[in-house]
Amino acid sequence: MKVRETVVVAGTPEEVHARLTAPGPAERTLEARSGAVSVSLLCRFGVEELEPGRIRLRGMGVSPRLGFTVDAELSVREDDGGSAVDVDADVDIAGPLAGLGQRELGYQARRVLTEYLQA
Repeated sequence: MKVRETVVVAGTPEEVHARLTAPGPAERTLEARSGAVSVSLLCRFGVEELEPGRIRLRGMGVSPRLGFTVDAELSVREDDGGSAVDVDADVDIAGPLAGLGQRELGYQARRVLTEYLQA
């Protein structure tokens, strides 16, 4: 699934870029919800600076019922005194809950991505 999104983030482009490229793998638990179904995904992401303001993010999230991999390019730019992160991502989803429907999975992918970028 292709995800193209712009996420507004607090901080200058330099601060956002520094947060996203902090050393070491990023790990966190993210929640995906659809109606009464809730899934906690243990996620690991790695980042690579392509050039100033452009970042490659690769990672995965796993739970017993759902998993995903992501390969994304992030571009950080100034936006009305804060920052915007333009996202162009390929997300592959697998597991028993992957059949929830592409529209709902797309919504959840965007929500989880926004949560990750704003943390």
